[in-house]
Amino acid sequence: MESEEVAGRVYLIAQPSVKRNGKTPDLSPLAEHGDVVVLIEAGVYPSHNPDRAFNLISTRMNNFDYTRDMIAWAGGDTLSSIMTGIALADLDVPWFWFLRYERKRDKDTGQRMSEGYYKPVKILMTDITMPDDQTDLGLDDIDEEENFNQ
Repeated sequence: MESEEVAGRVYLIAQPSVKRNGKTPDLSPLAEHGDVVVLIEAGVYPSHNPDRAFNLISTRMNNFDYTRDMIAWAGGDTLSSIMTGIALADLDVPWFWFLRYERKRDKDTGQRMSEGYYKPVKILMTDITMPDDQTDLGLDDIDEEENFNQ
């Protein structure tokens, strides 16, 4: 696979906080794919201070190499994932590797377990298209003023 030719970095979008059960997710499998770079640390809330968060993400992704580096998501403020996509678009990357978490299954029951591994998935940025005619999106029936005043 292309991603394994040269070790790169894993850009963890947001460092997850402690869950309600008192546990933090095990992120050690990420290190199998490269050195981990955290874009948003625990305690930084992009939806509370979006300018600061986007500046952190953009600055930390400055050396992102789409041919070697990967993006991973393990929870956190959802806005940080949107901001990471914007930063990728600003870098004009044609594609990137996303590490999708795959849970293992119990061999006897088939039930998903909490243990798992990260699987690289190639995401093409160049194949994202929008229709020319907005009626394809169902927007022709929306009354913007009416929705705004609700």
